[in-house]
Amino acid sequence: MSAPQLGILAAETWAPDPATYTVVSAVEVSGVPRWEELPQAARATITRHEVFAWQPAVSPAGDIIVTVEDSDVLATENLDLRAADPEHTATAIQKRLRRERHRYVQVLERAARPHTTIIFFRRGQDSGVCALVTHHLFVDEHAVDLLWNEIFRRAAGQPVPTGHDPRYRCWAQTTISEQARAAGLRATLEAATALRDATLTSTATVRRAEPTALLRFAIPPEVTDGCARQARIARVPVAAVYGAAFGDVLRDHFGSPAVTVAVPVSRRAYLADHDVVGCYVNTVWVPARPAAGTVETIRRWQHDLQFAAARAHADIAQLRPLLGGEPHAMLSFESRAGHRTAGPVRWRPVPPPDSPAKAGLACFLAPGTRQTPGDGRLLWRDGILDDAAAGCMNRSFLETLARYAGLPPDQEPR
Repeated sequence: MSAPQLGILAAETWAPDPATYTVVSAVEVSGVPRWEELPQAARATITRHEVFAWQPAVSPAGDIIVTVEDSDVLATENLDLRAADPEHTATAIQKRLRRERHRYVQVLERAARPHTTIIFFRRGQDSGVCALVTHHLFVDEHAVDLLWNEIFRRAAGQPVPTGHDPRYRCWAQTTISEQARAAGLRATLEAATALRDATLTSTATVRRAEPTALLRFAIPPEVTDGCARQARIARVPVAAVYGAAFGDVLRDHFGSPAVTVAVPVSRRAYLADHDVVGCYVNTVWVPARPAAGTVETIRRWQHDLQFAAARAHADIAQLRPLLGGEPHAMLSFESRAGHRTAGPVRWRPVPPPDSPAKAGLACFLAPGTRQTPGDGRLLWRDGILDDAAAGCMNRSFLETLARYAGLPPDQEPR
């Protein structure tokens, strides 16, 4: 297994809700020439990528082992909703997606296979909603985009890659450095023991999640544009502007200059990695440190993020302390890309259903583009914030983000 995968399994041992690592990706699609052939296209796509055939398990010695089992790789479900009322249909689909989002995908249980399901909600002759449900162990956000692209290219009769693809396995074997192996093995054994005990005692049940509260907010277009300008000035990705602003807000909220933020970072470092389906995401711990000036603080955030990401191979060696505590908050970025096409087929992502917070306080951001407005949401567990405090934090973040975007005070959101 790769270091990102081992990190996910370890984090699952202390997550208050194991469904935290269930992935639900839904897309609205239209222009499908033969809707009834979509399940066949999905099965051909999923079975081509070896990672979906992986079956992790905990050995009697307490180690995590993986076998490749080509059977029971994918389940499909077809729901024909063409005769239903459109408003009722939309509500029913959202309810089902929320239910799937809170389903625990038990990857360590052979009897729980298949671990991946695709649901086809048909709403018209050539249109509907398709939803992929699996475990984060097998995919990251980019991998899901690759899967939908391949499925709909098959449906459109366009050329797609053929043959078994074992490249993720080859990459996984390179992700833990020699220096990290000894400490990593000890930490992995501890994580495996905890996972085995949890599996043996709760095969048919899940731990009850702590209550999670949610606040959604929009990012004004002028803030989006200003952040893009600041990123160009600082010569950093635009996400660094949002990260630096979030760190500023956290320092004020916690009243401490020493604030740490957990940030999922992709390890797709080379061009060859960008068309491989698998989980390449490590969560790295980034110190949110101030600097003398806005641009300098943005650059420092990006420097610290890159410093942590470059040493992500050592994350497995850090599992022991990570299992005993959490960062102050988590910051994660999502894509709200516009329509994509493959011949006559057009699809676009559907905003994901609400999810359990992976930390006591989590912020999910989808920076705006020319086609789509920006949005975000704050999630917190009981005892971390209340509605009033969350509202104050939201206002503070938007005001700070506007300041980081270089907007004059009279243009800051109120």
